[in-house]
Amino acid sequence: MAAPCARLQLVRRPVRNGGRGRPCSTESLGIMRSAAVVVIAAFIAASFAACASAEALYRREVNQRNPGGKDLVMSVEELRRDSRTSEIKLTFRSGASVPSSMFVVRAFYDIALERHAKYFVKLREREAEDGATIFLVGFTQSDRVDPKQYFGVPDVESGVRFMSVEMYRPIFGNEK
Repeated sequence: MAAPCARLQLVRRPVRNGGRGRPCSTESLGIMRSAAVVVIAAFIAASFAACASAEALYRREVNQRNPGGKDLVMSVEELRRDSRTSEIKLTFRSGASVPSSMFVVRAFYDIALERHAKYFVKLREREAEDGATIFLVGFTQSDRVDPKQYFGVPDVESGVRFMSVEMYRPIFGNEK
């Protein structure tokens, strides 16, 4: 006795096109399949691109014990990024002033390297509800721009100073 599967037969029926009663040609079916594959591939690519851009945001932590001195315990996280600015959250737990400042500058420097920017500038600073500090940092190829106009930030802190990636390269190097 044959297995039940052996009795199945493929029955071809004409596919109706849009309810108009005309069967679709093999060529039309091929085009529709190709279009469906392209749509699915685009959806998958967009999903991966969204994940990749979320993963591309900068994050760095330090938990350095300093016997006889202040331990350095901080984290920096890039919250959002657009074409010219990044919003960066600094969580400070402990640390002396100079190492803490250098940790923050290093974060700005690393993000500038990722963006291939020559200059970076702190545009704004505010305290978050959880006590962390939120920075708005601008990135550009020139230090000869008007920060309010170039970055579109009307309430830029007074006395902003552009910092050069090249100036910090001898200290931090090229790698994160």
